[in-house]
Formats: sequence, structure tokens, C-alpha cells
Amino acid sequence: MKNLFLCTLILLMSFTVLSTRGYTENDSQSQNQLIDPDAMDILMKMAVNISSFKKFKVKVKSGYDAVQDDGQKIEFGSIRVIQYQRPDLCRYDVSEFDGDEKGFVFNGKEIMAFDVSQKIYATAPKQGTCDEATKYFKDELDMPLALSELFSSSLPEKLAQKVTEGLFVEEGKLGDDPVSHVAFRTDEVDFQVWVNTKKNLPKKLIITYKNSPGQPQFWAYFKDWDISPRFKDTTFAYVPPKDFEKIAFSPVKIMEYKEENN
Repeated sequence: MKNLFLCTLILLMSFTVLSTRGYTENDSQSQNQLIDPDAMDILMKMAVNISSFKKFKVKVKSGYDAVQDDGQKIEFGSIRVIQYQRPDLCRYDVSEFDGDEKGFVFNGKEIMAFDVSQKIYATAPKQGTCDEATKYFKDELDMPLALSELFSSSLPEKLAQKVTEGLFVEEGKLGDDPVSHVAFRTDEVDFQVWVNTKKNLPKKLIITYKNSPGQPQFWAYFKDWDISPRFKDTTFAYVPPKDFEKIAFSPVKIMEYKEENN
């Protein structure tokens, strides 16, 4: 059986700044001393802003390190267009730098994913919100979906829980946009964000996977933010070409989900 989305992205294709940890009162006090309140305020305003959008569209240029057996890092990248109409419509269209095109579509009832170069697609039943669908896609179907955690409606709460250190780096400009450069740490990753100070939106993001061999990085540049897009009726639908082959994500996982929802 062909494998959907043949790629080496599994490690680096999600915005994973989160981990599970218990805190005592002393832990909390120590943590607060390591977090610059100005930096945290910038991060939280950005997070609240993104999570509040009813709908949006953004174009992202991104890249990631693939660490070779000898330790050398090889960078791969893509351009993706991400579209959301909350709570239950979302779409990711990905164009890899090598020319391959892939996608994820959720319509509130079903997950659809496709790979143009392989001429394959797969579907999985899933009712609920985009948050639930993207989590199911990654955790249960074991598929990568870069940046989906950044667009979670509960992003502010997750960041408030999991950030252990934070600092304000500097004010500056990226292109024509004024930005605040802030840096943070969690148990699993270090990440930096350049936040557009006029719009409270991310302009640039770098994630360092500090616990992984070679400490690989994922980076993303955000452009063309549109918080009032006009979506077509077909935006959150996927009709595969006639010559595409339908395959299964994981028959076991699909059956488990059907049994749980019958």
C-alpha cells in the first residue's frame, strides 16, 4: 500500500511547545522570576488575538532541519496557505520546495488529506471542531500538520501553562513591519517570535527542538494575514481527481473511532 505523505517531517512538523508538568507554589514563584512580564505580555496579546479570529487566511513560508546520521543538518521547506472558519472549517495547502503539493481539509464531519505527486488521498470520519480534528489527525492518525497548535483556540491557556522562561530581546523591523522580538523556553523546546507590534500577529517564528539529536530547528515567516477573507463554498471541500487512488490512514484507528461514536 502506498504511504500517504511520504516525507521526513514527522519530528518537526508541529508547533509543539507543550508538555505535561505539575507545579507547586514554589515552582510557580520560581518560574515567574524567569519570565519577563513584558515579553509574556507581548506573547499573550498575540495568542489572544489569533485565537479570537472567527476566520482568517495566512500564507507561510517555512523550513526545517533534517538531521543526518553523521550530524549534518539538511534544510527542507515549503509554502503553505492556511485558512480557518471557526469552529469547524479549516484547510492547509502545502507546496514543498521540491514541487510536491499536499493538503489537509476538514469540514466539521470528515478529515480529507491528499498528496498530488503520489496521486493519493485519504478520508477519515471526525465530527467536531478544527482543534479536535487537527489533534486527531496528528495524535491518532499519526500525521504531521505544521503550525496547527499555533492556531488552536486554546493557545493562550496552553502557553500560560507551559512557558517556563521568557525574555524580551529587542525592538526592530522585519521588512516594513515594526516587531518585538521575544524568546521563550518550555520543557521540550525553545522558541522565538517576532511579533508585529501594530497588529499583534506573528511575523516570524523559530522553534528549536532542544531535546532532539542535533537540536534541529523549524522556522516560519508569516505574510498576507487576512482576518476577513471571503471564502468560496468549495474552500473547505475536497474533490479528488479521477486518477487519484483512495487509501486508508490506519484501518485500526478508523474502526476504533467508528465504534466509539456508534
